[in-house]
Amino acid sequence: MENLQLSQEEKIDYIFKTLQKQEKREIRKLILKTFFRIFIVIYLIYFYMFWFSKILNIINEQIKENFKVEIDSKEILNNLKDKIINNY
Repeated sequence: MENLQLSQEEKIDYIFKTLQKQEKREIRKLILKTFFRIFIVIYLIYFYMFWFSKILNIINEQIKENFKVEIDSKEILNNLKDKIINNY
């Protein structure tokens, strides 16, 4: 009888330990997801603040060089940028 009781306690202990490990794994996953999302948001803000205008200027220069456009494409791109920003 004692052997059977001990076996049940071991089973209960095993289930409890497994649940604890699973809970730790889930917490780690949640923390990693949160950090990844924060990283993505920070990167998007960084891109918009520093690289977006540089890319627009590069596109502007390429348009002027390739198409010999008389219209100020920088103004058009800035207007488009302002419209996009104001709409969202």
